[in-house]
Amino acid sequence: TEIEHQLLDDLEIQLVLGVLVVLRLLDVLVFLAFLEFQLVQLILGDSIQSKILHF
Repeated sequence: TEIEHQLLDDLEIQLVLGVLVVLRLLDVLVFLAFLEFQLVQLILGDSIQSKILHF
């Protein structure tokens, strides 16, 4: 029926919005992790890089 169709459309829209929100959150998390990594590198300086090079 028409009403069921409407409900399905609403569900699809909510699903798409949910996925977009999750992707946005993942984006933010990745960005924060990257910033944190940069910060740690700044604080600890060359010691990390030299250790990595020794491996």
